[in-house]
Amino acid sequence: MNKKKFEKKQKARRIGTLIIIILFIMLVIEGVLLVSKLLDKKSVEEQLLEKAEKYEKPTHNIEWRLNIENSSVYWINKPNHEQTFDGCGVRIKSTHIKINSDGLRDYEYDINKSNNTFRIIVLGDSFSFGWGVELDDVYMKVLERKLNNLSKEIKYEVINLGVAGYNSKQEVELFKLKGIKYKPDLIIIGFTNNDDYDPEIEHEISLKLKNNKSLKAKHDQSNSKQPYSAVNKLMKEHIKDVGFEANWKKTVEKAFTDLALISKSLNSSVLIFAMKWESKEQLEALSLFVSETENWILKTTSIPNQGPILVIHKLDPHPNEKAHIIYAEEIYDALIDHKLIQSLSKNQNE
Repeated sequence: MNKKKFEKKQKARRIGTLIIIILFIMLVIEGVLLVSKLLDKKSVEEQLLEKAEKYEKPTHNIEWRLNIENSSVYWINKPNHEQTFDGCGVRIKSTHIKINSDGLRDYEYDINKSNNTFRIIVLGDSFSFGWGVELDDVYMKVLERKLNNLSKEIKYEVINLGVAGYNSKQEVELFKLKGIKYKPDLIIIGFTNNDDYDPEIEHEISLKLKNNKSLKAKHDQSNSKQPYSAVNKLMKEHIKDVGFEANWKKTVEKAFTDLALISKSLNSSVLIFAMKWESKEQLEALSLFVSETENWILKTTSIPNQGPILVIHKLDPHPNEKAHIIYAEEIYDALIDHKLIQSLSKNQNE
C-alpha cells in the first residue's frame, strides 16, 4: 500500500512539474511576442500609410489651392477654378470641384442682399469645403434647401467659406477678407479637431518638411507636396509642449474674440457646430467661450466619430453624404430651438 501511495505521489509530482514547465514556456513565448510587438509598434500614420499602399492612388489631386505670400490665410481657393478630384494619398470617389469668382466652393451670390433674404455664412475646413462629396451634398447646401422649404416669403442663402486645411485663425481671417461684405445674419463655424493649430507654426513646419525627400516619398499627400500626417504629428507635439491652454488662447480664443467683435457690429448671431474634437478640453473651452459671449451658441454633433458607414473611405475620415445630411439636420434643429431663423434680423431692413 505504501509503495502504491508513493508511486501515486511521484506521478502527481511529475504531472505538476510538467504543467509548470508548460505554463512557463507559454509565458516565455507570450513575453517574446509582446516584446516583439512593442519593438515593431508603428504609429497610426505609418499603419495608415501601409494600408494606403494596397489601394488605388488618386489621379486628380488638389489643384484648386492658390498660395498667397505674406498673407494671414496663407492660401485660398483659386477663383473660377474647375476640376475633377479623387483624393489625396488614397483614391476616393471622383467629385466635381468648381470654385466661383469670389474663390468659394459655391454658386455665385450677389453681394447686395434683398430685404427678404436671410443670409448665413459658413466658416470651416475640408469638412465644410465638402471634401469627397458633390457641392449639393455638403451640409450647408442641404441646410439651405431645408430652410427654403420653411417659407416662401423669406429666401435663405447659406454661403460656403470652407477651405481645406484651414484652422480657426485662418477661417476668421478669410471672413474678414471675403465674408463681411455679404453682411450675414448668421455665422456658422464648422469646428473640427485641428482648428486649434497655429497657422504660423504649421506653415514653418510645412516648409521644413517640404524639402525633406524621405518624408516626401513617404507622406506625399497634396499637390504642394506637404506631408500632412507628419505635420499633424509635429503640431500635436507643439501643442503638448506649449500647453493646451496657452495654445488655445493664442489660436482659437483670439480668433473667436475678433469674430465676436465683427459679428456684433453686423448684428449677427454665431453658431459653433462642433463636428469633431480632439479632447474634452476643446469642448470645455468652446462651452466657456460661448457662455461668456453674447449671441454665440454651441451645438455638438451626435456623430463625432463617424464610423465606417459615414466616411468617404476607410482611410479617409472625411464625412460622406449620409454624415452631411445628419449635420444639416442637427444644425437646422439648433436654429429652430434657439429661434435664430424665426424672423428677419434688424440688419435686413437697413
